[in-house]
Amino acid sequence: MKGITKKTLSNGEIAIYVRFKYLGKIYPVKNFTKLFGCETATKAKEKLNEVKRLISLGEDPFTTKTKDLNFYFWENYNTNVKNKTWREDTTAKNYKNYYKANIEKKIGHKKLSNITFKDLDDILNSLSHTKGTSKNTLKKIMNPIFKKALQRGEVNTNPAEYLERVKVDKKERITKRSLESNLSIVKKLYIGIGKYKPKQSLKSELNAYLYLLLLSSHRYGELLKLTTNDLYIDKNMIVSPSNITKTNEDYHFPIPNECIEYFKNIESGLLFPNLRYSSVADYFKKLVSLSNIDLLNNKSLTPHDTRSLMFNIMIKECKIDSMLADYCLDHSQNAIVEHYLDFEYQDKIEAYNKYWKLIRS
Repeated sequence: MKGITKKTLSNGEIAIYVRFKYLGKIYPVKNFTKLFGCETATKAKEKLNEVKRLISLGEDPFTTKTKDLNFYFWENYNTNVKNKTWREDTTAKNYKNYYKANIEKKIGHKKLSNITFKDLDDILNSLSHTKGTSKNTLKKIMNPIFKKALQRGEVNTNPAEYLERVKVDKKERITKRSLESNLSIVKKLYIGIGKYKPKQSLKSELNAYLYLLLLSSHRYGELLKLTTNDLYIDKNMIVSPSNITKTNEDYHFPIPNECIEYFKNIESGLLFPNLRYSSVADYFKKLVSLSNIDLLNNKSLTPHDTRSLMFNIMIKECKIDSMLADYCLDHSQNAIVEHYLDFEYQDKIEAYNKYWKLIRS
């Protein structure tokens, strides 16, 4: 077809290029595959007729935002961030990075109606070396986009619906990783913090962070985002604001004595300004090593395990009601429990004090 050429790119993909003259103006070569998802000369010719019609109406078809997968991904992304369905620093960030790394260059330019199951399956095959959670993320991203497109009548089928969910191995229970009791492990970690000798610039900060992580058992990423505005030393309390918590609700919990002196010396800003999310796992791994915990087959403990350890010790050793122990971890409750059961903050303080007394003894 005149002005329409097909070219095989270095990565093996086919691109349809179009050069045309209309209303006395010569338009330079345009990649219609990248711009409009055209995969054949016939589709490019059809699209060219539409382009000319828009030009006749005084519109610029090459700057008008194309409603391709890129458009709908970012629309969905912005909606979920705005509604706080996706946390911007966790879920949203992970999905954005995943999309850019695995989807955008392959099919981001395509209209939803032109995306096939094979397109998605090809992406999965390119991820064959990764874990099941990474493969499942493709469906988590694509499925809601196609469901909305079906509702709008823009597509007739949802290819993401046919992606199989890869079974992901559950995290091993701590009892499968160590023969030591939960109480023995936490006591050793508590003693190990006192032995930890980081570089001088981090010493008091890292030790305070590790004490807070172990004794509060709150999520380690959340603790890194706390600021002096969340600190109520006169009430011996920390309030994690809803914008940094997993459930989008404020969390209230007492401050361990081991952290008070450090907190008193912070004037403003982050409580732990020199610690990074990516480094916490390494710090904790070193702590586990210093604590001489008997682990089986070189298995490990993670910062998140502090939550399971505290939960089990509160119930088994401190004889604390399981729902109160769960309340201390600030988990989301099911609708019935949330509606009828209302622990008071004093209940949480008493539970923590029982736990701390046992760990320090």
